[in-house]
Amino acid sequence: MKKTILALLIAAAAIGLSIPARAGSLWSDTNESLFIDSKALYVGDIVTIVVVENTSATQKSSSKIKQDEKLDSSDGTGIIGKFLNATGIKGSDQYSADGNTTSGNTLTTTISAEIMEVLPNGNLLVEARRSMVVNAETQTMVLSGVIRSTDVSRDNKIASSRISNLNIRYEGKGPIARRQKPGILNKLFDLVF
Repeated sequence: MKKTILALLIAAAAIGLSIPARAGSLWSDTNESLFIDSKALYVGDIVTIVVVENTSATQKSSSKIKQDEKLDSSDGTGIIGKFLNATGIKGSDQYSADGNTTSGNTLTTTISAEIMEVLPNGNLLVEARRSMVVNAETQTMVLSGVIRSTDVSRDNKIASSRISNLNIRYEGKGPIARRQKPGILNKLFDLVF
């Protein structure tokens, strides 16, 4: 029995020596660090922008103009002088106008933007584009601006209110957008009148 156990131990040792040993490490060669957040910092990195934009504007104007004119003439000689004496010319104009304009817009969405450039001061130039086609109507949103890397949260998000030089374009093309533009006759009447 001792010989059998000894033979098994020798066979197990031979098998164990033939398998290459792998050294495991706690260190990883990836760029992930235990001490810093994985935020967008370099050209080509992606950052999520939470867009919450509300705008409202009100404009009021009022105009009142009154003008009186009176033309008197002394006795004149000739036909025109006698006519002016007989009739007396008086005139007045009165103009009054009031106007109000009110507008308001709300845009709420989340969009992913790419870092296009790292500026010399460390700020990041970002740009995002999104197009959606629904029922033959193409809605396109383009967003660009400058962000600070310190404003990007740990989950790689930034609010649109933290973006400098923010430029948002939201436009549509298709049958609905065409119907919202004035036609040729309306443009002609606006030009003439």
